[in-house]
Amino acid sequence: MRFYEGTDPVLAIGQILIGGFFIVMLIKNFRIWDYNVNRIGETLPFPAIVLVGGFVIQGIGAVLVILDVRADAGAVLLMIFTVAATALFHRFWSMPDPMRRTYHMLLFSSNVALFGGLLMIFALARGA
Repeated sequence: MRFYEGTDPVLAIGQILIGGFFIVMLIKNFRIWDYNVNRIGETLPFPAIVLVGGFVIQGIGAVLVILDVRADAGAVLLMIFTVAATALFHRFWSMPDPMRRTYHMLLFSSNVALFGGLLMIFALARGA
């Protein structure tokens, strides 16, 4: 099997960039483990388990998208992860500090755009 066989190179590069973004963020978020456990612990029980589950979903989804192996399933995993992470970490509407609210609104908006890119990967992988 050849990866990206018959795929427009521009689409393949986009897919690799989006998948790569999730790998970079996975590494970054793993490095600040304690911070993330504390943030999740403010909202959900068993924060370490939730974090590990999120990392697994994020990692598997990103690898599937990058390798173009069931990129549709990988995109779905990353969409689920993106919605969950956005709901947990970027609730800008509940932040009283204007600077923090603006920062998290930007991250929220970026995640909406990422979700759109993942929808395109999903559609293309399904032959649309």
